[in-house]
Amino acid sequence: PVVPSPPRLPRRCRAHHGSRPWSGWQRIDRRSVLGRRRLDGRLPDEDMATAFRSIARAAIEDKADVFLIAGDLFDRAQVEPGHLRQAQGVLMLLKEAGIPVVAIEGNHDKHFVSSHQPTWVQYLAQDGLLAVLRPVFNEQGAVLDQWNPETHAGAWIELKGVRFVGA
Repeated sequence: PVVPSPPRLPRRCRAHHGSRPWSGWQRIDRRSVLGRRRLDGRLPDEDMATAFRSIARAAIEDKADVFLIAGDLFDRAQVEPGHLRQAQGVLMLLKEAGIPVVAIEGNHDKHFVSSHQPTWVQYLAQDGLLAVLRPVFNEQGAVLDQWNPETHAGAWIELKGVRFVGA
């Protein structure tokens, strides 16, 4: 039997667009980043977007099959217009390269962890820039429906023979 090769994925991405001066990312290699202090606020606001864009460009260069956002695309639920534009620009690069973006919402993307209020990550999904995976809960528990590109909702998606499930 022929065993399909696993999809090519970047290691991880948590962009934290709009991050306050106390947190940030340090580039380790072209595919991974590590959290660190932002030098007491001396780094420009653009540094998060630059790191995110760099990771996306590496994914494009490496011809990644899927780009994963492991929550916290934004640093807080209230997103400033410039930070939204930065995220849209990077996600558009990936879309134009034909690399699907799969995301989950992190605790920073929501007003409250258990909140059902719309998020900016959902807004980007409605624009067709990513698939945000989130289960729906009812009295029996989690409902894991397949991602529907028309409704921009679902808890799982299958790409290149691999199933991604949001939590």
